Amino acid sequence: MDISRTPLRAVRAALFTALVVTLSTASHVLLSGVPLPLPTVAAVAAAVFALAYALAGRERSFGRIAALLIPLELAADTIFTTGQHVCYGRAGGPVAGPCARSASTCCAATARASTRASPPRSPG
Repeated sequence: MDISRTPLRAVRAALFTALVVTLSTASHVLLSGVPLPLPTVAAVAAAVFALAYALAGRERSFGRIAALLIPLELAADTIFTTGQHVCYGRAGGPVAGPCARSASTCCAATARASTRASPPRSPG
């Protein structure tokens, strides 16, 4: 069986991407307590998929996969931290001041999603 066929290669890259992005986003949100901006998660997922698709042409050993997974996790964590600081500031609240306009552009999808997901509060 040829492991480099395009459909099988895309499935392998998608599974690897799902593993890396899910582990990275879940651990980052659980440890930081701050949600991740959706555009940042999408950009990381696209980059991981492109890299995984390029490297999925042949079978690799567990050691080589782990050697790729660990730096990818660290890079994704760095990008997620940067995205959180851009959208929410270092203190975890909304960004105010001169950076607010650029932050609102990249975080607009996240703000809309979080307001839809949160239940309405009762006055009192």
